[in-house]
Amino acid sequence: MRLPASEKLEIIGLVERSHLPARRTLQMLGIKPSTFYRWYDRFRSGGPEALEDSRRSRIGSGTAFPTTSGSALS
Repeated sequence: MRLPASEKLEIIGLVERSHLPARRTLQMLGIKPSTFYRWYDRFRSGGPEALEDSRRSRIGSGTAFPTTSGSALS
């Protein structure tokens, strides 16, 4: 499940403000440390905008079949 950039930013803030070690906080949130640190590196190098997904889902972005002129079912 992909999280929106706003939620990633919120998680980064929670981890930064937590009095617990980062790994413990991430465990409580159900976030893998490798995932968090990937987000964190992107955030530190590019700011909040860098947390936007770079890969866009293709589901629902157009038709799955080529269109033809006229009806194929006629």
